[in-house]
Amino acid sequence: MYSDEDFTKLKSKVSRLYTYLNLEEDPPPPPSTLPAPTPLGSIFSSSTGDRFAYNPQIYINGTFHQYMIKDGKPTFAVSGDGLSNWSYLSTNAPMGSICYNNNMWLGNAHRWIPGTGLAETMSYASNNGVDWAAVAVDRNQTCGEDRNLLWDEDSRLWRCYIRRQPKPRTIGYMESTNGRIWSTAKTIMMPDPIEQSYNQQYYHNSVIKTPRGYFGLLNIYHTGNAGQDVEQNPPYTADEHTIDVYLVHSERGDFATWRKLNNGVPFLTRKASEQQLFAWWSVIGSKARIVDAVSDRKHTTYENSNANGRYYHSRAWEILLTDLYLYL
Repeated sequence: MYSDEDFTKLKSKVSRLYTYLNLEEDPPPPPSTLPAPTPLGSIFSSSTGDRFAYNPQIYINGTFHQYMIKDGKPTFAVSGDGLSNWSYLSTNAPMGSICYNNNMWLGNAHRWIPGTGLAETMSYASNNGVDWAAVAVDRNQTCGEDRNLLWDEDSRLWRCYIRRQPKPRTIGYMESTNGRIWSTAKTIMMPDPIEQSYNQQYYHNSVIKTPRGYFGLLNIYHTGNAGQDVEQNPPYTADEHTIDVYLVHSERGDFATWRKLNNGVPFLTRKASEQQLFAWWSVIGSKARIVDAVSDRKHTTYENSNANGRYYHSRAWEILLTDLYLYL
C-alpha cells in the first residue's frame, strides 16, 4: 500500500512533468455527450426560510408523496404530478430516509450520542405516512447522519446506504429482512487517495434498482483546502465546502464493487452561485425522478448561521432509464 507521503511525492513529480511539457495540470475531462437529466423546474422554495425535499419522491396510485422541510419542520407533501399544487400535512416523520412497501411506511434515521460526534440508528414505522412511531434502536454500531433506504423486492431485503463517520467520511452498507434488525454496517465506498488529496469526502448515496443494476447519486463534500471541516469560518475559496452529485453503479447493490460513471464528473450541474447540491431519486415507470436540495451558502456552521436569504430550495429532474443505461 502507498502512504500519504508517497502520493504527495507522486503529485509533485506529475506537476513538474506538466510544467516541463507546458500542459494544463488539471485539464477538465471531455464534455459528456450522454443525455443529461431534464430539469422539470422548482418544486419548493421560500423567501423567508429553508424549504426543501429530503427524501426521494414516492409514487402510489397516481399520487406523488414528498417528505420535505417547511417552516423548520418535517412535512408530508402530496401532489398529482410531483411538481406543483402541493397539499401539506403536519407529520412527526423522521428526518432520515423513508420508504413505502406493501401498505407500510418504514423510516430510518440517526440519533446523536451526546459528546461523541457519532449516532445510533433508529427505525420507525407508520400506517399512513403521517403518524410515526419508533420501533427499534441499534446501539451496537455507530454511524453518521445521512442514510438512504431501498426496498429490494427480488432479494426481499431492506438495503440501507449510510454515511460512516471516520475521516474521510465514507459510504457504508447494511441490510435487514424486517427493517428493524440490521446487519453490521461495512464500508462499500471511500474516497481514493487522489480524491483525498483534493479534500473530497463521501456524504451520502441515494440508490435506485433497475434491470441494469443499481445506480447511485453519490454526494461528495469538498472540505476546506487544509482539511478543515464544517467549523471553518470565512474567507473561503471557490471549491471549499461545496457539495456535488456524481453517478455511481453496482451490479449487486451491496458489498460488491461500486464505480463512478460519467468520466468522474458531476452528474448534475451546479449553477455558478450554488454551493451545495444534494439529490435523491426513485424509479417511476420508465424514468428516474430526481429531487434536489440546493443552496447558495457554503456547507459550514458559519454559513448556516448566516443564511442572509440564501435559503435551501428544491427542484425536480428526470431521465429515461434507457438513457441512464448509456452511462454504463
